[in-house]
Formats: sequence, structure tokens, C-alpha cells
Amino acid sequence: MDRIFTRLPQLFQNNVHSQEFRFLHRDGHYCWLYEQLILIQDAAGSPLEIVGYWVDISEQKQTEANWHQSEAQFCTILKMQPLALR
Repeated sequence: MDRIFTRLPQLFQNNVHSQEFRFLHRDGHYCWLYEQLILIQDAAGSPLEIVGYWVDISEQKQTEANWHQSEAQFCTILKMQPLALR
């Protein structure tokens, strides 16, 4: 959680901040969340509120992991082929 709060100063510098989090559930699986925060200011530039949202990107992260695994397997197979076939 400390890592989450250490990045908040970026929100006050840029008025927008986004990041991804990975949380471990009690049952042992991971859940990935994408967060975007927007700083709302008054006319004088003083902060009024922070609005934002979270999106569950767990399925997207699993798809990316599967793709990287397939790519690594393909590269391994390709490296094992004789040079004449390349």
C-alpha cells in the first residue's frame, strides 16, 4: 500500500495519474486493477476533489502472460531448428 501513496504527488503535479495494481486474494489468486485519478481544481488552482475509477484488467493481464509464454516457446522451437530451415 505504501507504493500506492508514494505516487500520489504525481497527481498534484500533472492533475491526472494512472497506474496498475496487483492484489493477492485470500484464496491465492491475483487480481489486477487499472486506476485513473483526476484532480479537480477551483478557478484559483486549489484542489477541490479527486475523482477516479478502477477497472479490473485481470483477464487482459492473463492474456498478455499467455502471449509471452507462447512467444518464448516459439523462440525456443525456432532456435532448435537447423539453420537450413531458417
